[in-house]
Amino acid sequence: MKAVRAAAVAVVLSCLAVTGVSAQGVQTGILRGVVMDAQQLPVPGVTVTVTSPALQGQRTTSTSMEGTYVFSLLPAGTYDVRVELSGFRTTTKKTTVPLGSAAEQNFELQAATKSEDVEVTAEAVPLATPSVGLNIRHDEVEALATSRTLQGISTLSPAVNENTVNTGQISINGAFGFDNLFMVNGVDVNDNLFGNPQSLFIEDAIEETQVITSGISAEYGRFTGGVVNAITKNGGKYSCNFEALVCTFATTNEVSGTLSDNDGNSITKKGSATVNSVTIQ
Repeated sequence: MKAVRAAAVAVVLSCLAVTGVSAQGVQTGILRGVVMDAQQLPVPGVTVTVTSPALQGQRTTSTSMEGTYVFSLLPAGTYDVRVELSGFRTTTKKTTVPLGSAAEQNFELQAATKSEDVEVTAEAVPLATPSVGLNIRHDEVEALATSRTLQGISTLSPAVNENTVNTGQISINGAFGFDNLFMVNGVDVNDNLFGNPQSLFIEDAIEETQVITSGISAEYGRFTGGVVNAITKNGGKYSCNFEALVCTFATTNEVSGTLSDNDGNSITKKGSATVNSVTIQ
């Protein structure tokens, strides 16, 4: 009897573990590349360092005997990638790591005739993956005349339309609206009835949205349509002091707000808000 009970507990725990993993999705990206010399030969032992406002501190690794390096689990964002080795020029490149995908940044080292650093501006080459979709960053959404909801952002991707039975749904590759999976920071935010994303977040907080329409990895799970995978803005190595409060309103209203100065004293200001915004300073 004890053996049967233990087996039942093990089955339940394994099911819970599978459910937890499938709810994770992907909230990071991968950066990889090859470091070669002027003769196009791989250079092992090169120190590769990445820094970014999206990253706490810095990450460092060394190239393998084949001259390759890999950084996994990087927060999506823009990175400075620096390679350095004694006898060669230190080189830095800027690159963008996409959400849920991989980027490749290769280097060609030049022999150093004197102590000098070289900074190169170049875009990383996105790696080919079986997944088909589109990555959309916050700045791109702000520049376009589209809704900033997850549904509105996802309509910027091919194979996505709003021709659905129920209003407010989207169809990905012809699937029903409730067959899609919406995730924010790895958490399933689907409405249980219609499958729409629940408004559990501030739209301006969305940093990047990945819309996957086909070739989707099994790690997402629980869908037969497509996946809309979003991440919110997060802290990094930089900090800032908020000196103003910007409020947006649909109609004209009296607004007021209370801020604190550097000495901790409360300051109350009032203003008039229109259809655009008002700044309380």
